[in-house]
Amino acid sequence: MLDKLHLSGLGCTVKGAMCNAFMYADDLILLTASLCHLQQLILICEQELSDIGLTFNFSKCHIMRVGKKYKNVCLPICISQNVIMFCEEMRYLGVYVKSGLILKFNFDQAKRKFYASANGIISKVGTLKPDIVLSLCNSFAIPCLLYATEAMLLNKSERKTLDNTVRRLFMKLFHTADPSVIAHCQYYMYFLQPSDNIIVRTFNFYQSLINSSSTIVQIIFSLFNKNISNFSEKYNIGGNKLKQQLWGDFCFSNDIMVSN
Repeated sequence: MLDKLHLSGLGCTVKGAMCNAFMYADDLILLTASLCHLQQLILICEQELSDIGLTFNFSKCHIMRVGKKYKNVCLPICISQNVIMFCEEMRYLGVYVKSGLILKFNFDQAKRKFYASANGIISKVGTLKPDIVLSLCNSFAIPCLLYATEAMLLNKSERKTLDNTVRRLFMKLFHTADPSVIAHCQYYMYFLQPSDNIIVRTFNFYQSLINSSSTIVQIIFSLFNKNISNFSEKYNIGGNKLKQQLWGDFCFSNDIMVSN
């Protein structure tokens, strides 16, 4: 059992329960299996911060629950006698996380940024040069939409939402709502749909974890080693061959006939 919690992303043990604290700049997130352990972990953090002359800003602190009992009414959790409010959604490092039976993400803000960026590009370039528009969107709009998605475990519905967002861009550029036409436009413009783009980003992200010399990153790698192994077994390739496989799957699922 650790006597103190060092705010460096390392775990600590509170009465036999494994808890984790991750800190970036002044943003701290505490992960525990129960509210009882959360309160104990907060007390440890308060003492640790007090030792270095810092305090919590309780007005910016929130609690979000994920699991079968996320709707249950619970006893209040306090910081220095101040009650922390429960919330259904919170923002951490630009990512919006939602409370529920399982961990989910809210992409409304990301989609708004994507549309704002794409519309700004179209207002300057127009729709008569879709190749230029899509190239600029790939550089400026797509990163807004896919921010941090390589570190998320998205379900099928979430990936489909992101794909539909990009399809709307193609609908506007090519003046069609036909899914088959849009799929062909995506293929011949060599524009990966977000769900496939996330796979490429995830592969590169895992590679950076594997090759990192940072102790903290190695700990994170060990926590997600199973996910990385499953990912590697599913695709079993890397680099440019990964994109080739993704495009092959895309053509098969959309009945796109490609002549060699």
